[in-house]
Amino acid sequence: MIQAVFLKQIKKILHALKASQHASWAQNVAQPNLFGYHLGMPTPHTRPATINIDDKLAQISATWTPHIIAELNGQQVKLAKLEGEFTWHDHADEDELFLVLTGRITMQMRDESAQQHEQIVEPGEIIVIPRGIEHNPIAAAGTSVLLFEPAATKHTGDKVLERTVVDQPRI
Repeated sequence: MIQAVFLKQIKKILHALKASQHASWAQNVAQPNLFGYHLGMPTPHTRPATINIDDKLAQISATWTPHIIAELNGQQVKLAKLEGEFTWHDHADEDELFLVLTGRITMQMRDESAQQHEQIVEPGEIIVIPRGIEHNPIAAAGTSVLLFEPAATKHTGDKVLERTVVDQPRI
């Protein structure tokens, strides 16, 4: 008897889980599961907050100093203001995404054979630098970028230079 009741409860839970995976966010909020929780969605106390990128950029004065504005799934979303040439470096284990918000970047890259290539990145464009590719961003005055990279990514890879920022600020 207890086993039958237990199995019936398990079936209800599995049904609620399956339904929640296919429900839209609005349906999920309106229809709590058996336990009163919204499966896979934030509770009312942890609703996601919006982040105003312009407000965050206004808080940044230093160039080449990424500021963390969000984290998700082991990744960090960062904002930075850039100007001039940075430094040649690579990230052996991490890819790095640059979204140019304002200004322009000339991304210099060296492939495995040490041949140098350049790619211009304009506002609204993204460039992904694959792990292990040596690169050197050169930014026009007034350039700002959004970076998306694993939390373990070191600012200048394994090189520690004058411009290396070890503890990137959160804003």
